[in-house]
Order: sequence, then structure tokens, then C-alpha cells
Amino acid sequence: MSKLIHIKKLGLAFYKDDFVRVHSLVTPKLDIYGIYIYFRDGKSDFIKCTSKRQANLWCTLIVKKIKESENDNC
Repeated sequence: MSKLIHIKKLGLAFYKDDFVRVHSLVTPKLDIYGIYIYFRDGKSDFIKCTSKRQANLWCTLIVKKIKESENDNC
């Protein structure tokens, strides 16, 4: 069974097996910061952030949560 990844502060929950990748979107000229999360079914979520630093931190946290869930299964 796939482990549920839940990040309460972002209001985000998804199954680890549905996850494909995550990357941050940083366009300072347009003042747009956020992260894209891509899933196996072709869907994606965009989460708006307030700064480049916050977007990078959330990306790192999501990847860390995924890796932790892989270690829990071993």
C-alpha cells in the first residue's frame, strides 16, 4: 500500500506512488513564486509562495517527506 504524504501547512495530501516530481517556479520580474507538484495521472498542483526562499524550502520539505516515507517502508 502506498504511503500517504500529508503536509498540513500547505493543505496538501497525496500518495507517494502517485508523485512524479516537484520543482519551484521563480520569476522575480513578475513577482511569481511557487512550486509545481506533478503526479502520475498527468495532473499537477501549483502552490503559491511569498518568496524564492519559501518556494525552495517547500520543495526541499516535500522531497524530504518522500524520502522519509521510503525509509519507513524498509
